[in-house]
Amino acid sequence: MERTAAVMRGPASLAGRPGAVNGTRRSESSGGRDGPGGALRLRLPRPATPGDVEAPTVLSVPRGENHAMRRLIPALFALTAGAGLALAQTGEAPTPDASAAETPDADAGPLANLPIERHTLDNGLRVVLSPDRTIPTVAVAVYYDVGSRNEVRGRSGFAHLFEHMMFQGSANVGKGEHFQLIMNRGGSLNGTTSQDRTNYFETLPSNELALGLWLEADRMRSLAVTAENFENQRQVVKEERRQSYENQPYALSNLRINELAYGDYWPYAHSTIGDMQDLDSAPLEAVQEFFDTYYRPNNAVLSVSGDFDPQEAMALVRRYFGDIGRQDVPPYEPPERQPQTAERRETMPDPHAELPAFHIAYHIPESRTEDHYALELLGLILGDGESSRLYQDLVKEREIVQRVYAGTDDRRGPDLFSFFAIMARGHEPAEAQEVIFETLQSVAERGVTERELQKAHNRVRAYFVFGLQSNMSRARQLAEFELYWGDARLVREELDRYLAVTREDIQRVAQRYFEATNRTVLDVVPTSAAGGEGAGEGGGFHEGGDQAFRLDPIDGEVLR
Repeated sequence: MERTAAVMRGPASLAGRPGAVNGTRRSESSGGRDGPGGALRLRLPRPATPGDVEAPTVLSVPRGENHAMRRLIPALFALTAGAGLALAQTGEAPTPDASAAETPDADAGPLANLPIERHTLDNGLRVVLSPDRTIPTVAVAVYYDVGSRNEVRGRSGFAHLFEHMMFQGSANVGKGEHFQLIMNRGGSLNGTTSQDRTNYFETLPSNELALGLWLEADRMRSLAVTAENFENQRQVVKEERRQSYENQPYALSNLRINELAYGDYWPYAHSTIGDMQDLDSAPLEAVQEFFDTYYRPNNAVLSVSGDFDPQEAMALVRRYFGDIGRQDVPPYEPPERQPQTAERRETMPDPHAELPAFHIAYHIPESRTEDHYALELLGLILGDGESSRLYQDLVKEREIVQRVYAGTDDRRGPDLFSFFAIMARGHEPAEAQEVIFETLQSVAERGVTERELQKAHNRVRAYFVFGLQSNMSRARQLAEFELYWGDARLVREELDRYLAVTREDIQRVAQRYFEATNRTVLDVVPTSAAGGEGAGEGGGFHEGGDQAFRLDPIDGEVLR
């Protein structure tokens, strides 16, 4: 079945809104290209400081988490009963599109009682439901299996561009109206692009679940890919690159370290923000083709978490998404990655930086492998908070750096273990790099202490507990597991996999991956005295993270 642009009858809550009848499109849009009231602006990942978590996510977690755990933090929930997540599994009777609604094994570990239902519609849309009746809110997340890794040479930046385009209206929703409809009901929303996927999500009062589903279905079905929308969003992306990369200290070096480390491995070597020449040369037909190719129900996961009845939710899902046509999606076929055989080094001038800085990147395997779990815990030990090894050594004792980060980047494919540091005034990158190399050698030779490992395990347990606090965190994590690994229920075993990591595992991965021939080093050298408060402290963004929208606090949602 092909997409249609026909009027789709929306939720009853839309019937009385100005300019709309039963959810049909208004004759005039309610906002400009920058959203309702012009308040919407774009943002990039915030600086990776010691202990920061993935920047663009909207999470109810405290500061002090390590970037290495960002895959874990959003929603690895339910160490304890209570808080509604120890619900018995609830589910509708088996239907042709229901693939799983079974009761988990009571011996499967502390996440066994996390309610997870999996369904697949006839058009291929995968649906994950996780009811929790504790708080009268519901979260809706749609994950599309397309990120910058799917882009071909000459068409970079398309995945990120479509994150913008998806808020520009559809057959039954005016430009900017998606924001207004959600926020006027006390909700919040966002969208992000990474190298591995693109997602869109909203939190609403539970009685507005139909609205959230209808809005997502309408833009999946009938996005307004017009010349006007394409041109104005292309200009927005170009301005975003100028403001957030080209005019920020250390930001371009974050793109360059990936280019250096990945080399000819195009999926992760090029940036999510894209090449402006590629966007300038792109015809509208190429943009429409990208949408038609990847924004299909059989290339997406819909996740719903919070206060809802699963049977009623599935009825709404079938109503709004069931007749959207599927289409074959080209398989992702990454090129073969050539192993690195010698250290790579480069020095990069930065006219906006006040202080020297550096990046170090080591090649490591993809997420959810045995070695990756051990490397994530090593990232906690080296760089998580003020008690970590590198913070204590470089910042507190030697006082040669202002800030330091260490950890995995958590890509879906071949990953990097990254370091980033901004030097203290009067010190050069080589001083801190020598300490880092000596620290890694020490771990390879003597391992970590039992106390360090126990502290890392305790941090992991804490991250699971914090995941209890947000329906959105749960919806997003379950969607990611379904999209990346083929089964949202795999999240139930995550805590056990982290806690199974031993000191011997950490020593083994240190010996295996932290060889000089496996690393890339990029020194960042100031070329002028950068003015402005905090000029020497910005940047350090992790390109492995997301590009995301940001709403100003006046609009109700604060993204830190």
